[in-house]
Amino acid sequence: VSNVLVNPGSAYSEPVIVVNGSGDITLIVNGEFIELTDIEGGITLNSEILEAYHADTLMNEHMDGEFPLLKPGNNLISWTGEVSSVVIQPNWRYL
Repeated sequence: VSNVLVNPGSAYSEPVIVVNGSGDITLIVNGEFIELTDIEGGITLNSEILEAYHADTLMNEHMDGEFPLLKPGNNLISWTGEVSSVVIQPNWRYL
């Protein structure tokens, strides 16, 4: 699955990305790989506060890679694994 998300802002944004799924998942944002392991139900990647969690449980140890940023313009987002949905709160920013 591959999608393009357009950042209309003039600066990188720090998104909150909710990946709903289970097992081992690879999220790819602009060619950067984020490995998510042993996921049960889902995981939230919050690039603003640099935390990975599901509900009230911290899950940083289930994430390998950098927290994603969305550059101005086109951003290519794809994933592999047992994923039912990916929801992105982009948090656009302007300078």
